[in-house]
Amino acid sequence: MEATKKLPPRRLCLTPEQAEETYGISRRALKRAWSERRLPVYKLGHRSILIDARDIEAFLAKCRVDALCV
Repeated sequence: MEATKKLPPRRLCLTPEQAEETYGISRRALKRAWSERRLPVYKLGHRSILIDARDIEAFLAKCRVDALCV
């Protein structure tokens, strides 16, 4: 039997608009990331999307590029 994944706690669920405000990432960039399956999201119905704040932070950590020390 397959385990079902539960939604994260409500305080960690963000809409794309809230994620844009909180993290400064455009909705277009967020949509591209989840369309390419680089950012996990919860799809609720046809148009509703929720994103776990921890997933956004992990995504941003993967996108980080360190500066070169000269």
